[in-house]
Amino acid sequence: MRTATTMILALLFAGELLGAPPEGPKAPVAAKVGETVQVEVKFDSSKTFLWTPGFDTAKCLVARMYDERAGYATFWVQPKAEGDFYVTMILKGEDAFSNFIVSSTPRIPDPPPKPPEPPKPESKKLHRVLFLFESNAKMTPDQLNALNSAEVRRYMDANCIRDSDGRAGYRYWDPYPPPSHPFDVSREPQEWQDIWAAVQPKLSTLTLPVMVVGTGGKGDIYPITNEADMLATLKTYEVLAPSSQARKGKK
Repeated sequence: MRTATTMILALLFAGELLGAPPEGPKAPVAAKVGETVQVEVKFDSSKTFLWTPGFDTAKCLVARMYDERAGYATFWVQPKAEGDFYVTMILKGEDAFSNFIVSSTPRIPDPPPKPPEPPKPESKKLHRVLFLFESNAKMTPDQLNALNSAEVRRYMDANCIRDSDGRAGYRYWDPYPPPSHPFDVSREPQEWQDIWAAVQPKLSTLTLPVMVVGTGGKGDIYPITNEADMLATLKTYEVLAPSSQARKGKK
């Protein structure tokens, strides 16, 4: 019994003298070509730790990183080709050594880039509406009905934004009145004077009656043909009027 015990103790003592070999990952470290992986190695901190890649580093980059922990070494490995790459680890002055393996497989192809999304149509927001007509000009019954439509006025009262003077943002103007009543916008709020300054240069190219829908910074011009088409066009614009938004919230 003493002999067996003595042999065991002797083996343990011999193991301490030789030092345990460095301990790397228990299984090969999987990596894709071009992918960087991190490998941690443990060793006897009382010994000097050495390592060598043992292969062409052009096929697999390997570098030991700074690790402040005693008895640990951290490596970053990036395979450039397929295969198994063995990094040899040894404690200086000892015969015992070990390896860690990086097993590299083909890189998974990157997914094809998504096609660019088509640009979203610019939202048309209903600001102000200007109706231009010529009182002395001949108009069709449908045009006259559209210009005098109570339903159109109710829609604009509810949905046009308010002017600085509190009125709903729409106007009916005849830019060619009789000499006894000259056309003058100087008493209108500044926002309408700005609209007129933008529309007036185009007046000679327009066939009245027309509807100018202001969307903030620009105006869309439509011929007035009948009440149904006029309402349908107005309803293609996003409503901004607070009163209309409040009513929608109550429903």
